[in-house]
Amino acid sequence: VGRDTGEAESRARRSEEGLQRSLETQRLIAAVAEAAASAPDEQTLLGAATLLIREALASDNCGFLLLDGALGVLRHARSFHSRRGEGELQPIPVGRGIVGRVARDGVASRIDDTRLDPDYLAFDPLMRSELCVPLKVGERVLGVFDAESARPAAFSEADLALLSILTSHVAGAVERLRATAALR
Repeated sequence: VGRDTGEAESRARRSEEGLQRSLETQRLIAAVAEAAASAPDEQTLLGAATLLIREALASDNCGFLLLDGALGVLRHARSFHSRRGEGELQPIPVGRGIVGRVARDGVASRIDDTRLDPDYLAFDPLMRSELCVPLKVGERVLGVFDAESARPAAFSEADLALLSILTSHVAGAVERLRATAALR
């Protein structure tokens, strides 16, 4: 009977933890959606979303890189959080590195050990895992969201799925804000 009670308590605890994670995920989605709906401009939106996502993923470096289609490069948004100095964040050509590949192909990428990926650009040599998701409206890529961690295998498939949802909210808002700015 004692063993059965212990197993039941363990199942209940795991169920409660799962429900808590689900609630936190829903709160994060709602917060990013709210930021996307209410941001007065693109930089405010990207800053708010970066802060929310960085906290949720516990990443060391993260933020948006936006496509400069005329030059074929990705530029770090002002709100990009990096352990490196802002001056070290150079534009990344589309197709170069994991970030450039994700922008070129429009397909997310999760790297458990960056040392094993020949495409990894080691701007911060202490980073060991990376999660990169395209910022897309339909099939058109506006940029990417990139997160890195010093811990190997820091990001899960669930993190990838969540980040895909979050970036879809941000991409739609970026498109709306750019269209509004173009009309002015």
